[in-house]
Amino acid sequence: MSTDTASTRAAERDLLRTIAAGTATVTGRAFFRSLVHHVALALGADVAWASEMQAGPGERAVVIASWGREDIRLPEGHDYDLSQTPCEGTIERDVVSIPENVGEAYPNDTFIAEHGLSGYLAVVMRSSDDERLGYIGVMSRGRLEATEDELAVLSIFASRAAAEIERRRHEVALRAREAEVAQSRSRVVSAADEE
Repeated sequence: MSTDTASTRAAERDLLRTIAAGTATVTGRAFFRSLVHHVALALGADVAWASEMQAGPGERAVVIASWGREDIRLPEGHDYDLSQTPCEGTIERDVVSIPENVGEAYPNDTFIAEHGLSGYLAVVMRSSDDERLGYIGVMSRGRLEATEDELAVLSIFASRAAAEIERRRHEVALRAREAEVAQSRSRVVSAADEE
């Protein structure tokens, strides 16, 4: 085994350990917050976030968790249009990598300009039936380039994040169904009382 191969595998294991240690014991919003924080730290990025695609016209997403250094804030719940941002690449590709000068390619993106960001990376989260649910985004003021091994690790965690989104959606649907059944029972009881 060459020295390069050994150091690449060691770096991959370190990345896996860092992210896995931060996300192993949490679910829901805590999972996403921990995930983006540890992804940012592992890649030396200035900001990382997870966004969920929104239903309806156009290509929109909402930030479900974010972490940023110093003055960089991407508020949770922020709803935005993907067009004219580097995030629009996630509409057609599962991995979007712009190692540097992302502001030159997207001059209308005020977030990039305001914080002097240069490198961009996004990995799409897909459901078990291959629906695009959202993506994990990472940006840096410097160059940001992930190796194939790092992208493989990020894809693993994107799959875990997609499963978490699906779990949450199923819980919401179940609660809605339970409320519907309770209302139906209430109507039946009221109708019986009236009779």
